[in-house]
Amino acid sequence: MGRVALEDDDRELVAEAGQLAAQAAIALLDGAEPASIDLPESMPNRLQLDWRQVQRWGISPQAVPQDAAVYFREPSFWESYRHYLLIAAAVCLVQFALIAALLVERRRRRRTTVALAQSEHRMGLAAQAARLSMWIWDLGHKNDELRTPTRRSTDVRTDHFDSFDDMLQGVLPEDRDAVQTAVSQALATGEAMEVEYRVAGPDGEVRWMKARGRAPQGNGQRLLGVTLDITPRKLAEAQAEQDRAALRHMTRVSLLGQLSASIAHQLNQ
Repeated sequence: MGRVALEDDDRELVAEAGQLAAQAAIALLDGAEPASIDLPESMPNRLQLDWRQVQRWGISPQAVPQDAAVYFREPSFWESYRHYLLIAAAVCLVQFALIAALLVERRRRRRTTVALAQSEHRMGLAAQAARLSMWIWDLGHKNDELRTPTRRSTDVRTDHFDSFDDMLQGVLPEDRDAVQTAVSQALATGEAMEVEYRVAGPDGEVRWMKARGRAPQGNGQRLLGVTLDITPRKLAEAQAEQDRAALRHMTRVSLLGQLSASIAHQLNQ
């Protein structure tokens, strides 16, 4: 208990005793007999102690009555700074909760980053195995970048062009109109683009490419897609066409020989 609180309690006791005395005095002035005045058996009183003397005489604090008025008692650290300590504890708890939340979020971001890196690595391996080149064509700026995270195992590397125009310059002139038309139509309609074209490599070798892409929703100036080197397929198709032409020629020669033999036989007859 603090000294101010004890003094307030003492004032209440004094006030109560004064009220009882005033009531008795008023009754006597009104002519009441002293024996008829109802007085309490004992006046309100409270034990008053000097805390310094309690400590001096070695009196146990547990022996001090709870309602005793104790003076000159120094408040404890908790009694003096209880509110500050509670506020500091609340601030520490809030900070601990925020730090824990940040650590959890950091751990989640690390897991997401690792999963994204693994996914990109697997996608890169799959693209390399399939000889694919992924790209982004942004035609809304002057320097339209063509970015590809994977590199094809061919001599023609369209991922090294700085812009769509530079990539288009690598396309053979007779196929440029088809590429531009396919890109413009895909940007205008939002439908998927699919076009085949030929490019000239650094050594002059001509290779066939097949590009497939689509404009993202709400963006009419960007295409996302992949490019596949279809040169082996085109070479196989050309070889098959040559084989079919040779077979047709051999068939015609064979039929002509048979026809000639038949005519010669008829003439001999």
